[in-house]
Amino acid sequence: MSRIGEALSTTSSLVVGLLLAVAVILWAAVAGLVLGIASLIQRALG
Repeated sequence: MSRIGEALSTTSSLVVGLLLAVAVILWAAVAGLVLGIASLIQRALG
């Protein structure tokens, strides 16, 4: 049982790390899109 518990905790920590990495990448992509659109709008207006 202890081995199963260790495996589960390791797997869950890996999954949490992957989810955090994906969230950071998505956040960076959204921020880049927003900045790009804002610069395009500024160019169109300016």
